[in-house]
Amino acid sequence: MPLTSRGFPLLLTFDLDGETMWTSRDATAAERPILLSQGAYGWKTGVPRILELLRRYDIRSTFFVPGMIVEQRPQVIESIVAAGHEIAHHSYSHAWIVNLTHDQEREEMEKASRRSAGQPQGSARLSRSGLRDQ
Repeated sequence: MPLTSRGFPLLLTFDLDGETMWTSRDATAAERPILLSQGAYGWKTGVPRILELLRRYDIRSTFFVPGMIVEQRPQVIESIVAAGHEIAHHSYSHAWIVNLTHDQEREEMEKASRRSAGQPQGSARLSRSGLRDQ
């Protein structure tokens, strides 16, 4: 585990929500290219820059990625895994959980888990889903 200059453990994680941050909350956002470009910045520009920084300092990290982004951007996911980082569960579509029924929330999490099963061996780790108790 990397340590800071003062000997403290260093843990970095990243959320790679992509366009789902907007489209999961408002379907009409898919028709707004300027808004979508904000989400695209992360996987187009942000990830390569972050990967280079992590490589430079020899740091391994975890990227929390919605299943939809895993499906849509496999080359980005492959670059993260190839650099030695972990891909972790971040729901399927990044739906606004507070608006979902218990069954819809469960389906959102399970759908993402099914998508993770198709990732390269050892690259996906399923985190706690956060399902609400009934």
